[in-house]
Amino acid sequence: MIIDSHVHLVGNGAGGSGCWYRPPAAMRWLEPWFWGAMGLGRKELRGDFDGAYLERLLAFRRGSSLD
Repeated sequence: MIIDSHVHLVGNGAGGSGCWYRPPAAMRWLEPWFWGAMGLGRKELRGDFDGAYLERLLAFRRGSSLD
């Protein structure tokens, strides 16, 4: 079985990935909810957020029932 899906990647570039995320000012109030829903917090935002985000995505995938 093949599963086709997509995910949105965001980052702060701290790990050297070149990623960045700059939401519009009107959307910034949602950030704490978004990072919390991903299981990430301020500690990750100050460090290698890109790596922490990727690890969370991989953990979700590994823990899923997807093929």
